[in-house]
Amino acid sequence: MCGGVRRFSEEDLEWLGLVFCLKNTGMPIKKIREFVDLSRRGEQTLPQRCEILMAHKRDVEGRIASMKKQLAKVNQKIQCFSSQSKAFCVSGKIQRPLV
Repeated sequence: MCGGVRRFSEEDLEWLGLVFCLKNTGMPIKKIREFVDLSRRGEQTLPQRCEILMAHKRDVEGRIASMKKQLAKVNQKIQCFSSQSKAFCVSGKIQRPLV
């Protein structure tokens, strides 16, 4: 720290980016801490860290697949409503026809 201003290296910023990525994709803080602790222990923990990331990737992919199914259902309902109504849906907003 210099005059109350923190200075971060590129490596520090890379770590912060990874931690935010893991958090924003739903990894629990406890698991992030485990990952960081393993990283501090050095290269001998690469297999454990890789397994943590692979398990997280599978979890994220599963949630994405589920969300895609749910989004398809929402889109189907939008189509149904817009075909049954005099109003029609355009880009998520109800628009009244100019008649």
